[in-house]
Amino acid sequence: MMDTRAVSLVCAALAVLLSAVGTISAQPAERSLLVSVVDGDGAPVPGLQARDFEVREDGVEREVLRAARDTRPRQIALLVDTSEAALGAVANFRNGVTAFVNALHRESEITIISFGGRPRILVPSTREPARLREGVAGIFAYSQTAAYLLDAMSETTLGFVRRGASRPVMVVLATEGLDHSQVDSTTVIRDIEEAGVTVHAAVLTERSARTSSRLSFGPIRSGPPGVGLPGFGAPGFDPAGFGAPRDGGFARWRIDRDLALNRAPHAGGGRRRDMLASMAAEATLEAVAAELLNQYLVVYSRPATLIPPRDVEVRVARDGVDVRKAPLPEAR
Repeated sequence: MMDTRAVSLVCAALAVLLSAVGTISAQPAERSLLVSVVDGDGAPVPGLQARDFEVREDGVEREVLRAARDTRPRQIALLVDTSEAALGAVANFRNGVTAFVNALHRESEITIISFGGRPRILVPSTREPARLREGVAGIFAYSQTAAYLLDAMSETTLGFVRRGASRPVMVVLATEGLDHSQVDSTTVIRDIEEAGVTVHAAVLTERSARTSSRLSFGPIRSGPPGVGLPGFGAPGFDPAGFGAPRDGGFARWRIDRDLALNRAPHAGGGRRRDMLASMAAEATLEAVAAELLNQYLVVYSRPATLIPPRDVEVRVARDGVDVRKAPLPEAR
């Protein structure tokens, strides 16, 4: 049997060990957020420092350690509507995509994807200007073709996950025309949130695109060169259920499309921007590019023993600014 002295020594050693473990576990961990700060006109607010930011987790203020413009490369997927609804807008869409690519290709890898019909990769992820120009030149709208916006968003998110993208950004250039996606908005939004994708949407509203958004309801195609979509033209098929001009109601595809375009940007610190005319595409995508180029990387301290917070708030000590945080997959 161990004598009293030996037992005391063992107990003292255990106490020291437990104290050391407790000290190690209590050491704070650094956490990071990407933060967009824009003024009332949507222009980035430059020159902010750590003292300008306030971070709270579940209402508890955390110490902000560092804040600076984030210059790390992004992985950007640019999704472009090439359905019949974009026929009158496609030239201006190309101008917008060109401006966006010119602003970001030096710092980011860019993929261009069309979703008039089934989603198609026009140019794989690259920074090479020549390949990106080739992709832009391939942006054409196709008559009698519905959009597959939600399918494109879903497949793009899956692609980010497979690539292990560290800063995934999805920029959607869309109309409010007919959509024939197979995936629903709940699935799309959930997957985007789980993957930590930041979504920006530039939407040509139906009011301004009304003359080009009325499908003729001939043999609707799934895309170039395409085949007829299931159900269209079949006996007893009513195009009104899919949002034809005479639908008199709000079809399910409209609800799913609008939920995706509204909630996906909000979930990841992005923004939806509505365009009243297709000529605004260039300025709108330039504004998206400027915001991405001027995001802040905000680093703050969190006690390591805490359960991950349910709510993280970021504020800036200035009036009249819009502050939005974007997720960082590698820091989750």
